[in-house]
Amino acid sequence: MLRVRVDGPDDVAARVTALGDGALVVAAADDVALVLAVGTDPAGADPAGADRAGADRADVVLADVVLADDRELGSRLAALVAKRLLPWSAALASGRFAPGPAVLVDPDPGWPAMAARRLARVRAALAPLTGGSIAGWSLDHIGSTAVPGLPAKAFLDLQVRAPALPEPGALDAALSRVGFLAAAGSRPDSPGVHRDVPLGGAGASDDVWRKRLFVSPDPAVPAVLHVRLAASPWGRSTVQFRDWLRAHPAERDHYAQLKAAVAAAHEQDADPDDYTRAKSTWITEVLPRAAAWSDGRNGW
Repeated sequence: MLRVRVDGPDDVAARVTALGDGALVVAAADDVALVLAVGTDPAGADPAGADRAGADRADVVLADVVLADDRELGSRLAALVAKRLLPWSAALASGRFAPGPAVLVDPDPGWPAMAARRLARVRAALAPLTGGSIAGWSLDHIGSTAVPGLPAKAFLDLQVRAPALPEPGALDAALSRVGFLAAAGSRPDSPGVHRDVPLGGAGASDDVWRKRLFVSPDPAVPAVLHVRLAASPWGRSTVQFRDWLRAHPAERDHYAQLKAAVAAAHEQDADPDDYTRAKSTWITEVLPRAAAWSDGRNGW
């Protein structure tokens, strides 16, 4: 079930549950997928439930949805439940999510704040798996939504780097509480679901490429979560590539043009797999440049 926390008048939580026909769990705990605030300043919020609150406060976990406690509250709650919460809950219950072809959208300055909130909830959900602390773990906002000015698929790309991969059943249960579903892949050979494609010349053991892939099937702000080993070369490379693009606008713009061309070539595909493979060719070619730049910047 989808776990939602409601901050507002006492009757609103009951109204959300009633509108959801019992499909929603309203909880006061930290491990919730979405926080709905009612009666707060709704400036900049989307009444239908877009994830806009606190877009300028990436360091603070604020409400995902802010609704005014006014005469329109009933219709806005109904729209939020019908358009966002019930489809999200249904996808979690079914265990299936079909992403469809890659569709690029313009950069959104609110993406970093949205990612910060999602990662904070992931952190809270994972902590009990290690006795209450995940010291030594890294949580990163990666991918195109982490690069200002870069068009992207409207999926937040998130990453966890763990000293050891948690037991699958426990990991799946923990992440489901914050709205994530273990990804099965669109095809049997979908890339990056249970293993990363080894990077040439990385000199790493075969074991470090193991991973788990999760998706948050939120209709308004979907997210992909890669759970990798801390020793994974891909874990470090994704962060280096992100930072290199941020620091090199010409390379970012070249990548944007490449992505647009590849997305157009695969716009009729049933899934994003071939789009991912096509752009990954260029990414793997430039990763050594990103690593050299990162190492030089950090004095390594």
